[in-house]
Amino acid sequence: MIRDTIADDADLSAWANAEFNTPAEVHLGMRLDEPIATDDYPVVVIDSIRRNFAERDIYVVTFGCGVVNEEIEETGHKRTFTGLLQAEDMREIVCDALIKGRFAKIEFSGNTGQMNLYPIFISLFEANVQFRQSRRRNHALSK
Repeated sequence: MIRDTIADDADLSAWANAEFNTPAEVHLGMRLDEPIATDDYPVVVIDSIRRNFAERDIYVVTFGCGVVNEEIEETGHKRTFTGLLQAEDMREIVCDALIKGRFAKIEFSGNTGQMNLYPIFISLFEANVQFRQSRRRNHALSK
């Protein structure tokens, strides 16, 4: 459900097509020994999934929203790496998609961060996901 909710989100699709002329890829996991090809960006990676044993049926899920953009805006003595802003915009759109999906109770932990691997920019965040009792974890993550 998480993967499909993000992949099928109309706002994410519209944003990615407007910014990059291509839909966003959505991956459940990734290979650490083989980085994602720059042609596959923009990308949302659903990465780390940990069960919170203190609270029943709650999983902590880590997401990465990545873009590739070499553009640097310069105004006088100020520089803005456009890709950094785009990765943050993408994170906000993905968070909204998760809330709109209504497949689970979603709470954002506040743990966020960025990775600047110019020209790759990644915005990271965690969400606490409490699936409904009738949903199995593996099924809910991949659909």
